[in-house]
Amino acid sequence: MGIADPGIGPEAPMRFPRSRFLAPAALLLAGCASAGDPPPPPPETVVGLYDSRAVAVAFANSEGFQAVVAGWRAEAEEAKRAGDEAAAAAVEAKARARQDLFHRQAFCGAPVEDILAEASIDLAGIARAAGVQRLVSRWAPDPLPAGARTVDLTREVIAPFRPSEKVLRIVEDMRDKPPIPESELPPDA
Repeated sequence: MGIADPGIGPEAPMRFPRSRFLAPAALLLAGCASAGDPPPPPPETVVGLYDSRAVAVAFANSEGFQAVVAGWRAEAEEAKRAGDEAAAAAVEAKARARQDLFHRQAFCGAPVEDILAEASIDLAGIARAAGVQRLVSRWAPDPLPAGARTVDLTREVIAPFRPSEKVLRIVEDMRDKPPIPESELPPDA
């Protein structure tokens, strides 16, 4: 190595410009790190459940439906006073049919879409407010997604009916009891 050419010769250390070496090395390391990272977990599926039997019990005991029943009674009495037994019998048959449906809904877990529609219950709004992807009857025949976490939203679904403490106790008592098969429902129930 001569004085005029310092760093040149067989004993001189190799020198690379830093920018030419560091940029490709950083890219290589970044690519290796991201290729080995596991993918993020899928978002958790959360399904809201409500007891459709509770919907039937709360609706049947609501002030709104009790007013409907009172109207039917008055209509039947008026028809009887007018001597129109056929009209009175028609109103009584309508009330009996509704009662039979309520019994299947309240004891057997029959679908309550008619009640939800009649009462304008906003299941989608309740689901959004609770942060769940779906809101379904716990007795619905459709299976839940595998690994789904469930949240009981029965009280939120029946809240618009303004259930009394007595109705809330009935709802609570039925929580852990399965519906009875329709074949076991007494015919006069």
